[in-house]
Amino acid sequence: MRIFLVVALILTLAGAAHAMYFTEGTSELSVSGVLDFKSENGARTDIHLFYGYFVMDYLEAGLAGSFMNDTAVRTWALGPKAEYNFDIGYSVVPFVGGSLKLAASKLKDGDKSDTAAIAGAEAGAKFFITEYAAISTALVGEIATDDIYASGDDEMDSIDLRFELGIRIFF
Repeated sequence: MRIFLVVALILTLAGAAHAMYFTEGTSELSVSGVLDFKSENGARTDIHLFYGYFVMDYLEAGLAGSFMNDTAVRTWALGPKAEYNFDIGYSVVPFVGGSLKLAASKLKDGDKSDTAAIAGAEAGAKFFITEYAAISTALVGEIATDDIYASGDDEMDSIDLRFELGIRIFF
């Protein structure tokens, strides 16, 4: 129910602003993530930062970093990311993206540490609330070369699927 209220609020705000043009030379700064107080392993923080530069109209490339933490594992990741934005002539802009990251993960029970490569894909939408700011939602899937994601009951997994909410600033 809460998700539907958040989406309704975003759509209402998005209708009041016009999307800026995604032209070559524009930069974007994004903060997104998940804060879950009742995950399988206690409180989970999952924060993602992204700086992107439009190398051509609608196509953006940049650097993404992330920090994931819960009672079972702590993970840092960094790597390149690209997004393609679809201008549909309205203040809602759908996008797809992909990333490759290198991650360092440490289990909190014991001394086990892992390093993994992560391939990620995402699809979502940016809802512009002003000409230079947007709220974003995305469905994100990642697959790692090692088990670095906590999946409950002290189990680890190499696949993560999540819904992210974020804010994006264009300059």
